[in-house]
Amino acid sequence: MPVIPVQYESLKAILPYMDPNKRFQISLRIPSVNSLESRIPLKVENLTLSREKTKVNRFSYQIGVYLDYGRHEIPFGVYKRRQFEERTSTYFSE
Repeated sequence: MPVIPVQYESLKAILPYMDPNKRFQISLRIPSVNSLESRIPLKVENLTLSREKTKVNRFSYQIGVYLDYGRHEIPFGVYKRRQFEERTSTYFSE
C-alpha cells in the first residue's frame, strides 16, 4: 500500500482533533510539523503539573538527571538517597 503524505491544509484540519500526546509524538518525530502543531490549540481534558512530572490526560512526562559515575559504582550517599526517594515516592504518586 503506498504512503500518501498529508497536505498542509489537511493536517491543519486533523491536528485539533488528535490526542495531545499523539501530537507531541508527531511533533518530535517530524520537525516540519512542529511549527504548525504549536500554533493550533490543544484540547486537554486533564493537566497536572508537579516538580518532577507533567501529566496530560492519561500520560505522564517525567524529567530527571542521568549521572554517570564512570566506574559503574554509585557513591554511598547517592545510593541511600535514591532508596529513600523510591520509598517515599510511592506514597505521593497518583
